[in-house]
Amino acid sequence: MDNVLFINDNKFYIKALSNKLVNDNFYVSGFESLNEASDFLNDFKKDLNIILIGDKSSNNLDSYSIAKNLREKYGLKIPIILLTENMKQFNFKKARVNGINHVLNSQVINNHEILIEYMDILKKLYEKKKSKKVLIIDDSKKAREKLIFEIKGSYFNVITAESGVLGLEKAKKSKPDFIILDVELPGLNGFEICEKIKEDPTAINIPVIYYISNNNINYKLKGIKAGGVEFFQKDSEPGELIRLLSKIEAYIESDNRYKGIYLGHNSMEYYVLSYFLNKLGIVLKNFTNYDKAFKSLEKNKFDVIIQDIDFTKNKKKIMELYRIIEDNDHVKKLLIAGSKKDNLFYYLINNAVDDYIFKPYIEEEIRLKISKILKSYENIYKLQSQQEMLNMLSIVDEITQTYKKNYLEQVLESYISRYDREGIKFSVITLKINKFKYIKENYGKKKAEAVLKTVAKTLENLVRPTDMIFRYNQNKYVVLLEGTDKNSTTIVRKRIMKNIGNIVLKNKKELYHKVEVTLDQVVYSESGKEKFINKINDKFK
Repeated sequence: MDNVLFINDNKFYIKALSNKLVNDNFYVSGFESLNEASDFLNDFKKDLNIILIGDKSSNNLDSYSIAKNLREKYGLKIPIILLTENMKQFNFKKARVNGINHVLNSQVINNHEILIEYMDILKKLYEKKKSKKVLIIDDSKKAREKLIFEIKGSYFNVITAESGVLGLEKAKKSKPDFIILDVELPGLNGFEICEKIKEDPTAINIPVIYYISNNNINYKLKGIKAGGVEFFQKDSEPGELIRLLSKIEAYIESDNRYKGIYLGHNSMEYYVLSYFLNKLGIVLKNFTNYDKAFKSLEKNKFDVIIQDIDFTKNKKKIMELYRIIEDNDHVKKLLIAGSKKDNLFYYLINNAVDDYIFKPYIEEEIRLKISKILKSYENIYKLQSQQEMLNMLSIVDEITQTYKKNYLEQVLESYISRYDREGIKFSVITLKINKFKYIKENYGKKKAEAVLKTVAKTLENLVRPTDMIFRYNQNKYVVLLEGTDKNSTTIVRKRIMKNIGNIVLKNKKELYHKVEVTLDQVVYSESGKEKFINKINDKFK
């Protein structure tokens, strides 16, 4: 049972909370003033696990003074939580200076499970005291002070940066364990800062948590693409950040690190790769035997496959191996090739692997390659426990990072509802990549996917942030525009046609192909969802 000291001028509040906490193995010793608690503290302070205080005690000492006395007079270092009725008047800096770790609304008594959760978190953090570093990048002094209070009160060390540029410098020098990053920074925004941080291979595993005021799905998708792992609302209740950091830390300390396999016969190369990749948080296993590798891929989940080109010259066997994981898009494959670009090399880079590297290679080169192919996926693992993010990933196309077709039907319902209620017009632009089957057959899967990504990225740059892009089918896209009539939709369609760019492909037979697209448009006009979707389908015929 944990021992709790509670100082509050309301004896009925003390009694009520004591009765609730005792059922959860917390024994509360309550006093109306610090003077009343004096003898108790002298005798039992070493047995205490946590302290709760109210806004004031019966002798009119305020919460800041109570905390200061507990720290200085009695030498207590355990967590102190303030239960306040005046959250709006709370002074974060004053609380931190006087030794208050955390603040909760006093109404928490009506949902005491929340209080218990935070007491447990703070107690564990206090017992660990690992001195982990958190870098805060925020241009607002007020916001920084609030974040510093919560983070320092949770026994983390804090580093601050008042701008994105300064944040980049401090991230590189101090190598923090976590980064709290304001998205709405002047100059480079938070997403751009995150991308730059993740360009450093040694920073790929530093969890970046965005500090946001905008909670829409487009915003979050941008953050995920940039390499962040979580989102923290600026108007969140005190304590949410502690919960978030604790959850991510628990994940990092678990066994859920990246898992990789090396397919090759060179034991020295395997040991060197293991040493290099361990710095990126990747545990590497070695398989020299095809059958054992096959069985392992069938039974286990891996994030990275590194194949030496000499593992087997049998193309059929290699493709059988990779077919096991073809439905699992997150598994990334890297080929280690010799100096000779033979038929097998071209076959693998066009049909099987995501990237390649030539021998001899240096540590920075291999780590950079792995970092790049894993960058977009690190967040998926760290967000697995959050249903909202899993739902998000289920509606996002893995290759192009646009929305999937199934999500269009859900979105259309809300657009049609707004049209019926408020008369807000909307439309779609359809885009089809011509001769896509020909491209796949003659230039390979990898180049075909590169075309899909280029088109998606071009569309993203040409439309408004509020517009939505869907990968409608293999080679088809739909752009959903709100607040647009026929004329404005035509303007956007022509702009896309003009700027879609010249994508020219070339294969090893010196065969060239210029990628062309077909665009059209449909404006909604009281036809209902089913008829509107039929009109979209007709445009692709």
